[in-house]
Amino acid sequence: MRNDIMPSKENLKTIERFEKLSSLLRDEQFKLLDEAAREEALPGKSILRQIAELELNITAIENSITDLKAG
Repeated sequence: MRNDIMPSKENLKTIERFEKLSSLLRDEQFKLLDEAAREEALPGKSILRQIAELELNITAIENSITDLKAG
């Protein structure tokens, strides 16, 4: 069964805000990953923790976007 229901205008605005936030978080995560990859040794726990926390937040936002698109 195909869901042809369009998100409400309010949901579309929220989706747009969430997508911008997701993009910002992805950019920050990329910078940290790039920094970690330049190290000669295993990166510090602080950087690894920041990368992991960003991933959790990105996933939560992406899940919320999916839910909002579903209506």
